[in-house]
Amino acid sequence: MAAKRSRNWDTLVTGSHTPSFVLNAQRQLLLFNQGCEELFGWTAKDLLNRECRYVTEPDASQPESVTSILAPPEEVWQGESVAVPTFIRHRTSNEKPQSKLIRFTPLLDEEGVCQAVWGNISELTTTNRPERARLSHTIHTELAAIRISLRQKYGLDRLIAKSPAMNCVLEQVQLAIGKQQPVCLIGERGTGKQHLASAIHHAHNPQSHAFVPLRCHNLTDFQLDEELRELFAASGDEQLPAGLQPGTLYLEEVEHLPRELQEWLVAQYKHSSSLKALPRLIVGVREKLEQLREAETITADFYYLLAPLQIPLPPLRERDADLPLLAQYFLEECNRLFELDQQITSFHANVWQQLKLYHWPGNLDELAATVREAYANCLSSEIELEDLPFSFRAGRDAQQLTEPLKQQEPLDVALKRIERELIEETLIDCRQNKTNAAKRLGLTRAKLYRRMENLGIPLEED
Repeated sequence: MAAKRSRNWDTLVTGSHTPSFVLNAQRQLLLFNQGCEELFGWTAKDLLNRECRYVTEPDASQPESVTSILAPPEEVWQGESVAVPTFIRHRTSNEKPQSKLIRFTPLLDEEGVCQAVWGNISELTTTNRPERARLSHTIHTELAAIRISLRQKYGLDRLIAKSPAMNCVLEQVQLAIGKQQPVCLIGERGTGKQHLASAIHHAHNPQSHAFVPLRCHNLTDFQLDEELRELFAASGDEQLPAGLQPGTLYLEEVEHLPRELQEWLVAQYKHSSSLKALPRLIVGVREKLEQLREAETITADFYYLLAPLQIPLPPLRERDADLPLLAQYFLEECNRLFELDQQITSFHANVWQQLKLYHWPGNLDELAATVREAYANCLSSEIELEDLPFSFRAGRDAQQLTEPLKQQEPLDVALKRIERELIEETLIDCRQNKTNAAKRLGLTRAKLYRRMENLGIPLEED
């Protein structure tokens, strides 16, 4: 009789329009009822037995866009009921994501061990919103919302941008997407230039052509010459499958490209009847193009080829608003890649404090490496201070021992100040006699007058 009541209850829940679901101890989806099917636009047949990992997935056409939302925070598996605000999109709708509340309830055995998790999805209102949402839940939800927004607005879901500096980058990226003209990405090592180049490529060529990165400082002049000529030959080969034809050529640290090859590239793009027949050129540099041109590191023609569309990338130390989202993103990517019994879902509050205080000289590359190593060291569901790698702790301690650098005066400003002070002191010594002052300074009277005029020194009569 009890079994019959259980089956009736299960049938009732499965056919209910109130979205409900159940995960087993292996995080596999056991129940995905009719209410969930209507809310997400996915059927139970599509999703049952899939593992629900604690990640974010902005592409609504992927099953992970649903299973990631149904993944409970790790404290639920420890026996705690948790309510988490979230955003839910329908599989086939282009409307804005809906604000919902998921209440996760652990189902415990007689010994208090969680054997399954029951989930119930309801409208998010002012009355049921958690009063003090945990920081980890808030960052996870915000990361998902930002990735969805960037995908809908720009077609980009692999960039994390909330800070004003990165919003400026996104506006310039929007100009670059869909065009064929060369792009120059400017930024310190580790700021994500290749990642951004790849994002621009895939937003314009989702699968039709290949993204080809070359690191100029890792190849000899001969290797670079050979690679470039082969790539340009392949771009016009119609017998190659579309996915193997170069769509974008990315040259990292192009300042190391020999001047002869710079001129060769200029000739390819200047003499081509159609840029569509050539791979799109994107380059990465660490210094401004003007500085490279003045130092004759790049030729004038190469400068003019790259100058029209330049996108500066800010260092991580100038992206305070992005740091928590980036760290959470790298953490969730570890959850996606490594099949561990326990998902690591957050950072301890003390860790957030240390991450924000650090200056990150290695930028995004250093942050990603730090999170990966901390993930490997972590034995709980939350990364603690002792999980942070030795390299990070050593760098943090070194920065704390070093006195902050004084704000340096720009060179041009300093030179003008020194020149003005020298001229003014000389005029005082010469009792404002311009002829004598000019002689003492090694200038003609006319040159002294021009210098004084440029520096704003009053031209009093002798």
